[in-house]
Amino acid sequence: MNLDDFRNDAVFLDDDDKEAGAVEGSEPESGLDFEYAEPMAGSPRLRKRRGGGGQFLGMSAPQRLLLTALLFVEVCALGMFVLIATGRVVPPGMY
Repeated sequence: MNLDDFRNDAVFLDDDDKEAGAVEGSEPESGLDFEYAEPMAGSPRLRKRRGGGGQFLGMSAPQRLLLTALLFVEVCALGMFVLIATGRVVPPGMY
C-alpha cells in the first residue's frame, strides 16, 4: 500500500458536513478552537502536483546545471563589458 491509497481512502469534511455535525457558537472546554474556517494550504485535497518528476521545461538535472553555468558566464561577461565600456575598469595593457 502506498501513500496514494491512503489519500484516496481518507475522508475529508466539507463545509456542509461540518455544519451538520457541530453546533455553532460553542467553544471547547479547553478554550482552544481547533476547527479552522479555511483549509490548510498543505492539504492534499487542494494541492495538485504539477511538473514531470523533477524536470523543469523538460530538462534533466545535468542539462539544467549546464544551462545555469552558461547563464552565469554570460552575465559575468556582459557585466565586465559594461564596466569596461563605462570606464570603471581599465584592462591591463590598454594604456
